[in-house]
Amino acid sequence: MFVDVKGVYVEASKMEIVGEILEETITSLEKDASLHDDGESTFPFVRSSSIIDTIAPPTTLLWAYYYLALHLSHPSHPNPSHVRSIELLDKANEHTPTLPEIYMAKAKVLKRAGDALGAAQLMEEARSLDGQDRFLNGKAAKYWLRAGEVKKAEELVSLFTKVCHATATNITR
Repeated sequence: MFVDVKGVYVEASKMEIVGEILEETITSLEKDASLHDDGESTFPFVRSSSIIDTIAPPTTLLWAYYYLALHLSHPSHPNPSHVRSIELLDKANEHTPTLPEIYMAKAKVLKRAGDALGAAQLMEEARSLDGQDRFLNGKAAKYWLRAGEVKKAEELVSLFTKVCHATATNITR
């Protein structure tokens, strides 16, 4: 979803509106697990839909935390808040502790904050939740390389390379 709204992140005023919508959504969901119109929304297009006056699935709050966390740590954000992003992702993690995407998002936030080693450790946690996922494995290897842990990255890459060749040979091909 974040990729779909990437164009919004070129203008600070649009970014601010996205943040306000997300904050309102989270407040509403935390209050009563619904996306109903209480008449206080500053966004008329949010109030106009009758679909919004329903109980939201439990994962709606989880993904709202996730998106707001990435929004607040975005490199284009005028006032990035990595601490608040981590707090939101911790709440999401309390909701669903086995979701690799939450660990990946925390790793991205730490990377943006300049903590390459912490980011690599979190990406490794995400990878450990699904040991058969090549994407997670590749991401973890990339984060270990960024943290300067070449040996660790090589070990991860070797998990998905052919046995007949040395890992370093496969990487350079």
